[in-house]
Amino acid sequence: MSVNPHPSHPILIVDDEAAILLAIDTALQMAGLSNTLTCQDSRRVMDLLARHPVEVMLLDLTMPHIDGRELLNRVTHEFPEIPVIIVTGAVDVETAVLCMKSGAFDYVIKPVETDRLVSGVNRAVSFRELKRENFALKQHILTDTLEKPEAFTSIITNNKKMLSIFQYIESIAQTSQPVLIRGETGVGKELIARTLHTLSKLKGLFVAVNVAGFGLASVYIAPLANFLIARFDISNAMMIFGVAFLVVVCGLALLLVNPPEGYKPVEKEPKKVTTLRPVIKTEDFPPSEIIKTKTFYKLWFMFFVGSGAGLIIIGSVAGMAKQSLGNMAWIVVALLAIGNASGRVVAGILSDKIGRTKTLFTMLSFQGVIITALIFIGEGQAFLLVLAATLIGFNYGTNLSLFPSATKDCFGLKNFGTNYGLVFSAWGIGGFIFPRVSQMIVAQTGSPEAAYIMAAFLLFLSAGMTFFTKAPRSLREKAKIIGHLEPGQLYHGYFIYQPGFVSETGTDAAAVQANTSSAVVKRIPRLFGKRNGTARKTG
Repeated sequence: MSVNPHPSHPILIVDDEAAILLAIDTALQMAGLSNTLTCQDSRRVMDLLARHPVEVMLLDLTMPHIDGRELLNRVTHEFPEIPVIIVTGAVDVETAVLCMKSGAFDYVIKPVETDRLVSGVNRAVSFRELKRENFALKQHILTDTLEKPEAFTSIITNNKKMLSIFQYIESIAQTSQPVLIRGETGVGKELIARTLHTLSKLKGLFVAVNVAGFGLASVYIAPLANFLIARFDISNAMMIFGVAFLVVVCGLALLLVNPPEGYKPVEKEPKKVTTLRPVIKTEDFPPSEIIKTKTFYKLWFMFFVGSGAGLIIIGSVAGMAKQSLGNMAWIVVALLAIGNASGRVVAGILSDKIGRTKTLFTMLSFQGVIITALIFIGEGQAFLLVLAATLIGFNYGTNLSLFPSATKDCFGLKNFGTNYGLVFSAWGIGGFIFPRVSQMIVAQTGSPEAAYIMAAFLLFLSAGMTFFTKAPRSLREKAKIIGHLEPGQLYHGYFIYQPGFVSETGTDAAAVQANTSSAVVKRIPRLFGKRNGTARKTG
């Protein structure tokens, strides 16, 4: 039995023969139409319809007490929104025509063909959902309000077009049809999906899965690789993987569409303040400026340690798994991958709840504890080895969820692609240096314990650094004023339209427009040589 019965309201089956009721009910259940209600007494039908909302009704014609034709007339008169499908042994055309004229949705002849019956019921359900959706849309257009505005509290907007989208979401939320949500990165597709799930009243939790797919690859790659190598040898197996990945990755890449040039997601409006102090949003730092900040190097070092330490332990655990589990060592690899994927999702959710700093501190500290525990786990302790592998994969996955978010929080979203690329270099360098240092230590000492201690120490050090890593000061705060701008003046060949002053940050010039209550800061892309809204080149 499914958690969420389909359709949302039951399909009422009316027939005086118990065997027919059972046969039709079973056929619908097997076709996925699990929400059914049966009635063997035609005298109870109208009462059932009055007490229970019904999606579709299947009705026999020849029954004692109340004839099927009479019952059809009553239902179409009192409940015209319910599609009625006649299921009968009467094969004459005249009866079928009379039933259709009386309002029947479809006419099915006994003995019932399962495919014919299921097809008719599915069309009736779709028809009912379409009518319900159209009615809801009409109501929203007339009232111009939302029935459940609380479901949209996570989406901040005053745009009338967005209100229309919200009304449409309310109209389609309870249909059984899948909903495709399209849009560029950052526009809020996940928020819309979460709201749809809330309004649908479906049981179960809403789970957003994004980067987890990358970490889960090893779940199928490890056993698939073993199978292909055993079947075709390693050279042909790699060839099969290469061709398959080329086709799949390149094929899916063709479906990706970049956002329009200059696109920037709509940010939430800041809370109103009573003070006259300026409200300045997080600055969008260019790549040339982030490498001049201490924050960048702190983030880089923490990512370097977190990824590098994780990779040396993953390599060690894989070797221990081979010795302890033999041919079943792929299970440890699969659990590492599952932990990797779940770590990305859990860390993302947790950081949104308690903040990046606390989450980074927790995950780096926990990773240090797990690595320390490996010193006391022997190669023969299979259960502890599998548990440690899962937890290590989990912690390693958190790095690839937390550091992109931290980069965006510290340096803004405009140059996020390049900025995170610089931070992400820590992952590659850490993956290159840490395993080699670990190999050198093992070669000198004959044991990986010293490498574990080194990795744990650096992880605890990185965890402590999280409390001293904050977004850098705005470039505008450090700017040195080099001259005032007054309307009507010429400045290096530019005619000044708005009052302000010129400041120098070491790269570009910046103009700050003044008003009576706050300073609205505008970055000018090189005052010398480009046209902008504050000054314009003359002559």
